[in-house]
Amino acid sequence: MNDLSVLSQLAVLLVRPGVVVALAPTFGGIYTSSRTKIALTVLLAIGLFPSVAVPPAIDAGTLAAFIAREVAIGTALGLTV
Repeated sequence: MNDLSVLSQLAVLLVRPGVVVALAPTFGGIYTSSRTKIALTVLLAIGLFPSVAVPPAIDAGTLAAFIAREVAIGTALGLTV
């Protein structure tokens, strides 16, 4: 596994926690700084990296569908909070 595939997997994994942090009332408010939101998103993605199966190499159409699914799940989680 090369470094680029690990970075691409981590980038895909950043989508769901990023949407949750952006939509959650506690972290999405105006009183939380952008650096805090970004740091929390990255920490969540790194923590989830070993336990979530992300396909290592996929084409553009599959990648778009995968990211859309992650955004939908993140939106549902963020609005539930």
